[in-house]
Amino acid sequence: MPKRNLRSFVGAVFLGALIATCPSTSRAGLFSTVYRLDNYVAGFKTTGEAQQREAYASPGWYYELITDVDGTARVRFARHGRAKKGEESKSGEVEAGQIYAIEDSILKQPGNMVLVQTFETGVLAVPFKFRPKVPGTLSQLSGSGTLGAAFAWRAKTDFSTTEVSPLLFVGLSQVALQQDEGTAAKEVQALTLATGVQIEIIGRTKLGVVAGWDRAFGTEGETWPYQGRPWLSIGINYTFLTAEENPKK
Repeated sequence: MPKRNLRSFVGAVFLGALIATCPSTSRAGLFSTVYRLDNYVAGFKTTGEAQQREAYASPGWYYELITDVDGTARVRFARHGRAKKGEESKSGEVEAGQIYAIEDSILKQPGNMVLVQTFETGVLAVPFKFRPKVPGTLSQLSGSGTLGAAFAWRAKTDFSTTEVSPLLFVGLSQVALQQDEGTAAKEVQALTLATGVQIEIIGRTKLGVVAGWDRAFGTEGETWPYQGRPWLSIGINYTFLTAEENPKK
């Protein structure tokens, strides 16, 4: 495999993992890990002030977990899901955009870390690929598997216990080029990109439906009938970088 292609692949995987694991430095955005409080929680202490103040948070606050070191968690509150637009925080309550410290034993009690959204990374396997018919070539069911990195946006709601997460996938494949009659098909490496949706099966294991494209390396790949053409498959994803959460009370 050319060194340039290998560097591109490693760079894409590293960039995706970096996005998934780095905390946001601003208010909660699409790729931030966001939690919700379902309980009344007291004991939040302001940070970055000469005189530390204590505050409480009522049920419905959304927040980001910034750090959790030596038994102390630092969180940034984003918004209150039950507050009316333009309504200000009550006296003694936490404020949106501010960073507070709290004992992690309090924060990790059931109902205090209800996951709302996160960006996670995993290893996804594509066991086969169905390639639709293209001009001059019949449809094809390929048994050559693909392994690579998957990046998914995970969001939870109170309306359904089933999580459906969109995902992006990048990996390396071995593809069989079209062969002459009586000769074995030559296999070359290809860069694979795919997108799809997944649901949780058990624990960190997810099952998805994906659609993707293969780009074979080398000059021989340019004459491959399926070069850059879409394919369909299922994917099995094992997530290894994801957010911690506590179940509701």
